[in-house]
Amino acid sequence: MKPQKVFGAALVSGLTIGASLTSNQINISGPLEIQQNDIEGTGRYFPLLPPYQGVDYAFNWNKLKSPGDQQYFVVRDTIVYVGVQLMWVVLHQLFWDGTANTNEDVTKSLLSPGHKVELSQPSSNSRLGVESLRDISLVKLWNFFANPSGSTRNLYLNFGFSLAQQLLWIIPTFIGPIGDLPDVGKSDDGLVATWNRILKPQGIVQIIAINTLLWLGKLVFWGVAAVVEDIPNGSETVPATGRKMNFDDDKSFLSSVKDEFMNEVEMNVRMIILSIENNSL
Repeated sequence: MKPQKVFGAALVSGLTIGASLTSNQINISGPLEIQQNDIEGTGRYFPLLPPYQGVDYAFNWNKLKSPGDQQYFVVRDTIVYVGVQLMWVVLHQLFWDGTANTNEDVTKSLLSPGHKVELSQPSSNSRLGVESLRDISLVKLWNFFANPSGSTRNLYLNFGFSLAQQLLWIIPTFIGPIGDLPDVGKSDDGLVATWNRILKPQGIVQIIAINTLLWLGKLVFWGVAAVVEDIPNGSETVPATGRKMNFDDDKSFLSSVKDEFMNEVEMNVRMIILSIENNSL
């Protein structure tokens, strides 16, 4: 499949998720005329992915922003955030002996955790602490976020990671659940409920499984990025990977994406209308 077609399909799928319709509230009075009536219904209609047909999206959104779920995710994500920062500080204190210049420097540092070793060349960079604060540049830190080119690469990363992770979230729904699903009702509020939900064995294993899925999503992104051809650009420099993307015409990449996007929109609109007409019979 052409890259521009992949981008177009991805954009259409994302927009279709946000435009999910209420199946029991749709009345067809013509081929292209959709009106809303007063028939009540709670099921939500998702025309593209069969496992999500009949899911009540409003209920799940309301549950997600309930006090119990808010407490759970804020506490869980805060623990993850603090834990990750502490992990990096600890790794720095254990293994950083200064700027490495050879593989032997790296090996020495790894084999002597917590102990200062002599590197192949003297380094003025000490371990993170009060004395080393003078080596830290707030200007470089700000420019890391403010550089438009660097920001573009990080936006690519976040978009690619999210797309791959969403794919891994969707795949199990096509396989289906094992046994009976638990009754999902109003979540319990309060410190005790949040404590039990996070620290019970099932909760810990679930958090580890979620982090594993997110990590695998990143690996999927890097696996795809490793084989995708370079996109033509206006730079005269040699492409980063040397892989060349060939187009069948003289249109730019963005023009090709736009055309494929409109084709996907037209096709999916027809699918939605056909599905609605079938359900209204």
